[in-house]
Amino acid sequence: MEIKKIESNKEKYLNLLLEADPEKEAIDKYLEKGEMYIIEEDGQTVCEVIVTEVDSDTCELKNIATSPKARGKGYAGKIIEYIFEVYKNKYKSYTYFYTRNVIRDINIAF
Repeated sequence: MEIKKIESNKEKYLNLLLEADPEKEAIDKYLEKGEMYIIEEDGQTVCEVIVTEVDSDTCELKNIATSPKARGKGYAGKIIEYIFEVYKNKYKSYTYFYTRNVIRDINIAF
């Protein structure tokens, strides 16, 4: 398993991004300005996350998705733990909206 930051050609991961946000127009609004990370396992992308800056104190997880075949294996948890480590000294808090039958707004202080 390897976690990588994606600096360019983020559109390559559009199919996986659409798993979490089914509207391409919405993805287009944050894709370029966001920082993207992926998990690769055996040469396949199994999970992705995009983080954007809300303000100088807060970042937001805009999109997180795990490929259907890789779900239930802990990849999303691993990438979220990684994001916490990457951003904990840069921001004071982290927010995301979770959608799967229920919408929750969660704010976590680093």
